[in-house]
Amino acid sequence: MNRKAEAGFTLVEMLIALLLLTVGLLAAVASETTNMRGTTLAGRMDEATALAQLKLEELRAVRPVTDLSNGSDTGLTAREEAGGTYTRNWVITGGPSPDSRRIEVTVFWDSQSRRHQVSLVGVATGEAP
Repeated sequence: MNRKAEAGFTLVEMLIALLLLTVGLLAAVASETTNMRGTTLAGRMDEATALAQLKLEELRAVRPVTDLSNGSDTGLTAREEAGGTYTRNWVITGGPSPDSRRIEVTVFWDSQSRRHQVSLVGVATGEAP
């Protein structure tokens, strides 16, 4: 029988196909890993933003605004409980008018060997009712 007439794939063709399949699968796994890291970071940013917003609203409710002072919380969870990885700092400075204060709340956390942060700024106005 003639070899050219035989149907099928050669060993070299099979190895090349296997190599291409392996490269494609490795690329898909690497892409999924990157997607998972991005999703995790987005979730952490949402939690940090919520922590900053909670503190900003709490500080904006203080009357008189002259009672506001700088501060920090360490080791917070997303529910403002102890034992977490978030650190929250707030800095009070003069506002646009004498009876107002500028409030900047920053939440830090370490993830993937990097430091991340979210900052929110607001103004508290007015004296005690």
